[in-house]
Amino acid sequence: MTMTNSCPHCGGSHPAEARFCPVTGKSLLQDPSSPQPTAPPSIFAYTPTEAASAIEKLLFMRRALQLISQGKLFRRAFAIVLRVLAVVSGLVGAVLWIVVWTLVADLPATGILGGVIFQMLFVVAIYMVVHTILVRAKDIAQLPESEFTVIPIVAIFLKLIGEVIACCVVFIAVAGGIWLWFAGPSAFWSAGPSAGEVLQEEVPSLGSEFGPPRDRGILQEVAPFLPRLGEGSFVSGVLLMAVGVPGAFFTLVFFYLLSELVVVWVAIAKNTEVTRHIAEQYDKTKVTP
Repeated sequence: MTMTNSCPHCGGSHPAEARFCPVTGKSLLQDPSSPQPTAPPSIFAYTPTEAASAIEKLLFMRRALQLISQGKLFRRAFAIVLRVLAVVSGLVGAVLWIVVWTLVADLPATGILGGVIFQMLFVVAIYMVVHTILVRAKDIAQLPESEFTVIPIVAIFLKLIGEVIACCVVFIAVAGGIWLWFAGPSAFWSAGPSAGEVLQEEVPSLGSEFGPPRDRGILQEVAPFLPRLGEGSFVSGVLLMAVGVPGAFFTLVFFYLLSELVVVWVAIAKNTEVTRHIAEQYDKTKVTP
């Protein structure tokens, strides 16, 4: 059997000893541009730099820390926490609102009317607190990129604390004062028999020695920090409003002052750094002939 060479260009057959095609004049050897089978790369073929790069891709903490340092992830996380806090505050307020209704039912007729007004204002107070938290959460989420990550968040959060406290105090002052006008002493003290009265009936000597302490009323259940303010007269309601509303205002001013002090301290630090840099540049130009 005669061996032949096939021309990869014209397809003709030529003797085995031929090296060039007489038709095309090109080499009868395999086209060097055709793909050649190659062995798969060995795992030992990677350089140390490539191996270090592959390991770096598996270690994610560097990228996570870079995201946190940029502030975007930090702001979003803080905003989510505030939104959750707003939902929890709304649920807690709803539970308290239901509990207060059970206390209103034990009041006299005029006290019930005051309790209805109190509950209507209670709904407004819950809305004010929840919406304030949501607004501040949005403000934090929309903060622009800056040199500082936490300080702008702290400044807004301090304002939020003052705003929430002010909302609660104004509600207690106004709604509590109106309730005092309608309910009288029963707003502070329960209308039923107190624990001291029951104790005096069971053990007369012990009850007479300590006196009949009266049970806590509705206002002190809602806000235990309230003083008694007398026997629940009209003047007591006016005093509660006169003390509570200015107190809420000054509380708001105090926390806004803290927020602005944080911003001022940052501005002082930045200005000090700029001044130091300018002074160093001036010293260098002064020394250079």
